[in-house]
Amino acid sequence: MININQIKWKLPNGYESACYETKAMERTREIKSPSDLMTLCMIYLTQNSSLKEISEIARLNGIAEISDVSFMKKFAKCGEWFKKIERVHL
Repeated sequence: MININQIKWKLPNGYESACYETKAMERTREIKSPSDLMTLCMIYLTQNSSLKEISEIARLNGIAEISDVSFMKKFAKCGEWFKKIERVHL
């Protein structure tokens, strides 16, 4: 199993502020931080999890009470954030 914390450690400085700059995260209503959003996104992408599984993982880990549809909408906004991180990292 992939260790998400090892991957997050390799992210470039400023990835959290880039989350707000690219509007991947505008409010902290359900998910409280860019780090938490990145954790859920990485789990979703690397573990082939369903949206329902991600909402349950978020709840069980104390990250957020978020529905599968809400996560899907959040994830859909992350494209520019991921691209910005990639450009900084390369």
